Amino acid sequence: MKIVTTIVYFIVLLGTAIVCYLKPEYNWDAIPYTALVVKTNNSNSDSVHAKTYRLVKTALSPAKYNSLIDSNNSYRYTLYKDSKAFEKELTYYSIKPLYILSIAAANKLGVPLPRATVVPSVIAFLLIGILLYIWIDKVFISEYAPSVSLVILLSPFILFVARSSVPDLINAFFLLTGVFLITEKKYMFLGITVLCLAVAVRFDSLLFVIVITLYLLSVHKLNTTHVILLGVLCGLFFVYALLYQTFPVERVFFAQAATERIHQENHHSFFFLYFSGLINGLLASLLYSTIVIMTFIFAVTVYLKRIVLKARWSDPALFLLLLVQAHIMLRYVLHPVVEDRFIIANYIIILISFIKSVIDVTQHVPSEIDYV
Repeated sequence: MKIVTTIVYFIVLLGTAIVCYLKPEYNWDAIPYTALVVKTNNSNSDSVHAKTYRLVKTALSPAKYNSLIDSNNSYRYTLYKDSKAFEKELTYYSIKPLYILSIAAANKLGVPLPRATVVPSVIAFLLIGILLYIWIDKVFISEYAPSVSLVILLSPFILFVARSSVPDLINAFFLLTGVFLITEKKYMFLGITVLCLAVAVRFDSLLFVIVITLYLLSVHKLNTTHVILLGVLCGLFFVYALLYQTFPVERVFFAQAATERIHQENHHSFFFLYFSGLINGLLASLLYSTIVIMTFIFAVTVYLKRIVLKARWSDPALFLLLLVQAHIMLRYVLHPVVEDRFIIANYIIILISFIKSVIDVTQHVPSEIDYV
């Protein structure tokens, strides 16, 4: 029976990936990422600007294209009209080198722009599907493992991003793979290396890597090789600082840059705008079902591990879960925007931890490490 469900799983996985590629959901980010690939062969900002919008206009329906240059949206309309402003804005997108290289590679292989901006997301969807199956199968060894994997994989917070021109899904793949290699396979060096790749996709992944480093320092002992590798990771931080002549966090979390832009228009202080955005975001999150549901699942998982299974706070699985949730909160403080795509890896880790806890409870298996 499991063979049949496994075959069905991979057929659905491949079929969904094909649909995502054939019917992409182009968001505005497709424009700057297309421009960055065009820019590799053309340094003239006016020419890059004109060619980018021409390529996007050709690929999108008139209604969709008009929504991306809507005059009612001053930000989008200004960048559509002003090539210099557009060139300046590309800085915020250029700090994701591995994602941009993957778009350029897809384009070199014959995928036209801007469709090539979706290819990394589609490939990441396939890779996460494979990783998820392996991970769930290791936890939930039965004919239901493919079904459980499929439910997670086809969740809205994954499926929508698989059709979008964003680096978030490929970033999530590297983060999940790194955590899987470290926690399940105990391949520390390889796991840290993969986490470094996530930083090359989205530099704000450095915060997640710091969280995993805390986990390693608390649960495992880092040897000299691991310390050197983490040193290289920190070195990347300073390389970015030199390349962009600024402190990278301003480019990564850009709460300051965004609020300064609003400040110029509304004449409010940065702190007023920041805390207003923070409060508004918290209120919005109460209506944002995915975050509410995932927070509830997190709370239930902690209850199962701590109260039912009698695990200590030092239990590696429980400690990792707490760190992953703490990362969500810290990331929000640094960048008060409620979007699932930024924390896909966190969601999946929480779900897998929940599944493990439920299985342990049903099988009456207490924590492997400690007891209260």
